[in-house]
Amino acid sequence: MDRLFELHHESYWKDPAIVQRMNAAKVPVIMQRKVPAVDLSAPLPLEEMVSEFRRRGFVGARYFTSTIAYMIAYALYLNMVSEGIGQPYDEIALYGVHMSADEEYGMQRQSMEYWTGVANGMGVRVVVPVDSTICSAKFLYGYDEESTMLTEMRKMASDMQQGLTQAKAKVDTDVQTLYEFNGALKILAKMRRLYS
Repeated sequence: MDRLFELHHESYWKDPAIVQRMNAAKVPVIMQRKVPAVDLSAPLPLEEMVSEFRRRGFVGARYFTSTIAYMIAYALYLNMVSEGIGQPYDEIALYGVHMSADEEYGMQRQSMEYWTGVANGMGVRVVVPVDSTICSAKFLYGYDEESTMLTEMRKMASDMQQGLTQAKAKVDTDVQTLYEFNGALKILAKMRRLYS
């Protein structure tokens, strides 16, 4: 390991135990800015990266929704600005980066996949585990049929949504009826007090 990346907001990493782990690594820690408490912290040159990507016509020059996207783009940037100097990154391996849960990673995966494609286009080999969901699809649009199971799941989800909508409408009707009976009872009680 030659670098750590901690690009989250300070509220995430300010815990002394996290700072201690970063310092114990004894490697540069790429962060949003230089942080005195993190001995080898160094700022990510974000604006320089974006400028270089824009200069080269990258449509997603400022498309970052995860730390992994920043890491890939940073490696590509270092290749660009050090052309002919030192050893370029010719392979990026993405291990432990599954991003398969849409609820958590759906938005993050897209820019990471963009930068993966940019890396491939620049001649950098990107390695992902065989069972990874990165840059993969369950079927080829227009060529493959959806699996029977996926089709059935979509139908089940549609039926459940329809049932939920009907149940909500029934609850709304029942609540309205409840209010009507409650109001009628209040009027009746008032009338009883008036005529008793």
